[in-house]
Amino acid sequence: MGIKLDWEVEEDDGWDEVPEDQALAAARRARRRRLLNIALGVIALIALAALAVTARLRQVSPQLQTQLESTVDAETLALRLGSRSAFLALQVEGDDWRSAQSATFDAYQALAPRLDVRGEVIASEIDGETARVTLREVLDGQPYQVTWFYVHTRQGWQHAPPPAAAWGERLQSTSGEFVYSYYEADSDFVQALMPRLEGWWQQACELTGCHPSPRTPVHVVVHPDPLTGAGWSADGRARLSLPSPLFGRLPEGGQVLGAEATATVTRAVAGRWAQALTYPDRWKPPNPSSDLPWVQAELAVWLQHKLDESAPASGFFSPLEDEFGSGF
Repeated sequence: MGIKLDWEVEEDDGWDEVPEDQALAAARRARRRRLLNIALGVIALIALAALAVTARLRQVSPQLQTQLESTVDAETLALRLGSRSAFLALQVEGDDWRSAQSATFDAYQALAPRLDVRGEVIASEIDGETARVTLREVLDGQPYQVTWFYVHTRQGWQHAPPPAAAWGERLQSTSGEFVYSYYEADSDFVQALMPRLEGWWQQACELTGCHPSPRTPVHVVVHPDPLTGAGWSADGRARLSLPSPLFGRLPEGGQVLGAEATATVTRAVAGRWAQALTYPDRWKPPNPSSDLPWVQAELAVWLQHKLDESAPASGFFSPLEDEFGSGF
């Protein structure tokens, strides 16, 4: 039975309606109005708070953006002026990171006559206390892009290693005798690297007179760690570690396997085959007191030049090849 304002009471001889007390009805309506007013007040307060937060975010965001741009300007100016101290002062604290960035500074200075670090920001994104900035640089007249990461500290924005989340999920692919382990952000690079690495590996094999017998699979690990360089595993395994090219200078236009990445990989391939050729125990280093280290180094330079013509020629083997041909 439903509830009504006028109660219905059943008697033996039918139904009689009992009028509701007017004072109780008025009190109930007043209570409803108070509850409604309280609810409306709470909603209004929440809306005002949301508006205040939004306004604050709109105020802070341009301020952080301006500070970020100023930091990038100061960092690129330090590179142009050759001020190591000014450049390192803008790096996040950490001996390993600042040591790596000191090496980065040296690399920039070595390219100074050919490299224009103009501080031109192509894109930037701020996500809370972190930021990502893509800049344009011009090397030998050609435009390149570099991506730098920043964190906001008490000292303001500072250049920092990239967060792990920037690289996505870990993936694995197999191509020929190579097994690739990499992160999602480097997928395009790995796909472009696969046919090139197989070709360089086979070319180095043929140049050193290798046998076509099956060889141990080569594991290629592309890692998002700017503090770890490229190189072969020290434990003797056929494991090549490569830093993500996203740390370096990428040509504009979508080319992910640029000159820097090509030089890094061909240097590693040449060094591996030069070592295998000059020392019987393939993966153990030669005796440093012998002449083999020098021969191995020159052979590696020669091999890399054969794989990548932009690499320097060997001062020993290249003249011999010019004089006597490739079969010297």
